[in-house]
Amino acid sequence: MELLKVFVGDGSSASTIATMTQGDLLLVKASDNSVLTASTAAALTASDQVKIVGKNSKGLVYSTPFSRNDVVKVNYTGGTGVTQKKLTATLTEIAGSSATVSTTYSLGVQIKEDLRMGTYNKNTEVIVSATTPSTAYSGTGYSSVGDAATADITSTMAKGFAANPLTSAGSPSQLVKVTRAFTGTATAVGGASATFAVIQGARQVTITGTIASAPAVGNIIDISGSTYLVEGYDSTNKIITLDTAYQGSTASGVDATTDLNKLAAITAWTFVFEGVAQSRTNKFDQYRVVDFIVIYPKGLQDSGISVAETTALVYGKGTWAQVRDMEERSFTNISPLVNYREFPFSDFNLNADLIATNTNFNLFTIVHNTPAGYGYNFMQSSAKTFPQVTVAAAPTSSNDGTVGSNNYFGSVLTAWWSADSTPTSAQFA
Repeated sequence: MELLKVFVGDGSSASTIATMTQGDLLLVKASDNSVLTASTAAALTASDQVKIVGKNSKGLVYSTPFSRNDVVKVNYTGGTGVTQKKLTATLTEIAGSSATVSTTYSLGVQIKEDLRMGTYNKNTEVIVSATTPSTAYSGTGYSSVGDAATADITSTMAKGFAANPLTSAGSPSQLVKVTRAFTGTATAVGGASATFAVIQGARQVTITGTIASAPAVGNIIDISGSTYLVEGYDSTNKIITLDTAYQGSTASGVDATTDLNKLAAITAWTFVFEGVAQSRTNKFDQYRVVDFIVIYPKGLQDSGISVAETTALVYGKGTWAQVRDMEERSFTNISPLVNYREFPFSDFNLNADLIATNTNFNLFTIVHNTPAGYGYNFMQSSAKTFPQVTVAAAPTSSNDGTVGSNNYFGSVLTAWWSADSTPTSAQFA
């Protein structure tokens, strides 16, 4: 007997089993397969059995029959999306005197149980370091010697993050996005109507139009909220070369009077760390949400650093990736000879694939006792009954997932369970 059966709807339902298409969900009476409405479902007795019917690329799929008397527990979960974690690490301006000569500073992220790297039960760490030169900073070109020292140290650290595939924009292995967001006095680089273009992973910023305040080597510039140092400026072609690859999204025609500024008199030197949404681009990928902490093993704990959580991690409920993961596992239960992770199936189209990957699903979960005769698990054939979990997932904005007065799947299922029309977070009624 399959211990988990998952039925995924795509937002529409047929009125009869015969007219069902892939992604449809229905609740039917087990004795004659008649399609139930909210009123006919509510009229069933506690011993009348029902079945959930879905359709996938292989055809119709039926749940094991169950009645209200068989139900051990029910649960309703409204779909919510993932919120990526965001931390800021603000450094105290590092003194530029001889006290910082030949001093090492390090900053990093510790990624919790990064399964992709194969380091099970371990935390992958990305640590970058900067060591000051053997002579004191002069402060030339900066507001102070401290500005010169801190700009150089943070630039070296940023180069380390940009070079690591786990923290580099554009890398297929990126888990955490790392940018700088310094606060200071802003002066627009572009004149009236000037625009600029940037490419993710490239170091060039190309300006079109009038230059109002030409950048120079060593200047600190802010590009749409992220900060870089200028390592070169081609005044003829109006091209700025950044100290690291651009970590934002590729863009062109951006206003150079508001989104491209030189910064001076820096009042806050901040690194921003943000979890990166992990896509499922192929059948080998697993569902993952990145969690991490900021670490600073050397130097910064003495010179001063403040780490704050600006956005808490929310794992989400009923996300597309979660539902697809459950659907894969359910198919493995139905076909026990399929190892879906090491040898993924290629001829089975999951219903979740019919739906946009940013969709969230309402989840209706029923735990019910099932007679032993309804399965092929002979290891449990001596038991009279054993529990089974049946999950129905339907998009939050669709008819299937709606609970209300109409005969949508969620409404019919809820009416079958109780007279209440709106399920609570704990159960349907």
